[in-house]
Amino acid sequence: MRNALIRIGIQHGDIVGTYLGNSSDFIAFTLAAIGIGAILVPLNPAYKTYEIEKYFKKASVKWILTEEKLFEKIRHLKKENIEAKIIILDSTEETLLYYSLQSYLSKNNSFWTNEVINDFQNKPVQEHNEAIIFFSSGTTGLPKGVILNHNTLIANVELVRKTQGIKCGKYEMVSLSGTDVVYGVLPYFHAGGLLTLFGLLGLGVTTALLVPPVLKFLAVTPNLNPEAFHSLKYLFVGSAHVKKSLIETVKRRLPKTKIIQCELSSFFFLNFLKIYCFSNF
Repeated sequence: MRNALIRIGIQHGDIVGTYLGNSSDFIAFTLAAIGIGAILVPLNPAYKTYEIEKYFKKASVKWILTEEKLFEKIRHLKKENIEAKIIILDSTEETLLYYSLQSYLSKNNSFWTNEVINDFQNKPVQEHNEAIIFFSSGTTGLPKGVILNHNTLIANVELVRKTQGIKCGKYEMVSLSGTDVVYGVLPYFHAGGLLTLFGLLGLGVTTALLVPPVLKFLAVTPNLNPEAFHSLKYLFVGSAHVKKSLIETVKRRLPKTKIIQCELSSFFFLNFLKIYCFSNF
């Protein structure tokens, strides 16, 4: 993937906007892009054209990654506002309007000449380099670009691995081990979805991170099968306050699962210093 991005022309320091839904290819693209020193700006695929223009213009994106079903919205961006080259994730044919990522992925590795390798190695990614810019949801004001550098990403991963024995007041942080598997249903354009996904494993989910509407669904759906959740040890619920009665309802339906409410705007491992998690269930 990193080879393909360099073939297309993405370079260290380039700002790359993404406008697409969740997929494994999106994650591969993200890791490859920040791996060569590009800066990712993920946007909500539900945004209208004027919203896309506003945020991508503010971020000064040079490239936009999207998918075929969303291409029309990107195609109609005003050239005077956005002068970015477009990459289609799932197209196998390249046109004058966009690059096809799949066609570059299918090319052989003969592109890796010594000159290219040396050029790449001469521009190593530093921990202080910007990696991702998330735009806030605007809950307490106008949306703002929040910059995360590579050191922040690494710190988040390390925090997940090293929470054993850490306490927040009288509450001890729940620790995850190498045998735990975290299931993320949150969107990848959001920090809660993308950063937690960096630690995901494939099967036998033991930990899930949810928002209140999903918890409410678990409380009311008539099709809930407790056996399907037999391996689930922890349910983290964040982004908004959850009524105690709702947590108790889900707890009765999933008696083997511990439900942990995370106050404020995110989950504890995203920023331990700012987030306060507690559990009474």
